[in-house]
Amino acid sequence: RNIKMEQEKTADHQHDFICSVFLSNAQAAAFQRGNVYSLDSATRVFKALAPLFVKDLHAKLWALETTYKNPVTEEKHIENLQRFADDLSAAHAPVLHEGRFRIGTAQKAMNLYLKYLWCAGWIPEPPHCPIDRIILTHLGIENVNWTSLDDIGKYRKIMEKVRERAGGSGSSIAVWELELWK
Repeated sequence: RNIKMEQEKTADHQHDFICSVFLSNAQAAAFQRGNVYSLDSATRVFKALAPLFVKDLHAKLWALETTYKNPVTEEKHIENLQRFADDLSAAHAPVLHEGRFRIGTAQKAMNLYLKYLWCAGWIPEPPHCPIDRIILTHLGIENVNWTSLDDIGKYRKIMEKVRERAGGSGSSIAVWELELWK
């Protein structure tokens, strides 16, 4: 009995360690060239508040594993994305560029974290994939910068093009992007 409890405890620690790596990687990918933070990044107030934003971002991403344990519809996913961006914006506006955690950066962090969880076998296939310059270029979309995108309607239109391209290849969105990434 004690051995089984120790094995479960170790498995929990392993899971938590891997999730922390996923969180760091998702954040780094979403924030690169993303102009996420306000221009006041040298101030003492910013330095005190920015770690709280990152902690909240990680907590919200971590919670997605529970939310996505069962399949989530595309519409529910878009609602979750909008709420994710809006909640972080409302709570952390002083540290964010123009007071917003934009949809483009939010979707990259959220969709990439979900991709990691899916690839690890911890959640079912997510409804969307991370959108970045590689995906946009592949779709022939040149007039959109994903890091400055902050319009859920434009995000929906991009996902429509992704769905069309994925469907044309006979794959789901997540599988199509994984194959494209390879």
